[in-house]
Amino acid sequence: MIHSEIIAKIKQYDVIIIHRHVRPDPDAYGSQAGLAEIIKHSFPEKKYI
Repeated sequence: MIHSEIIAKIKQYDVIIIHRHVRPDPDAYGSQAGLAEIIKHSFPEKKYI
């Protein structure tokens, strides 16, 4: 999925659920937290879990 497709999907929904893989390593936690921060600042009207 390219960047514009990801942005389009985020815009399409009011609630975004951010998952990580099974038995996550620290990098997975960091990526999950980073994506949550990007959504929070770029799309303040969205709810993310």
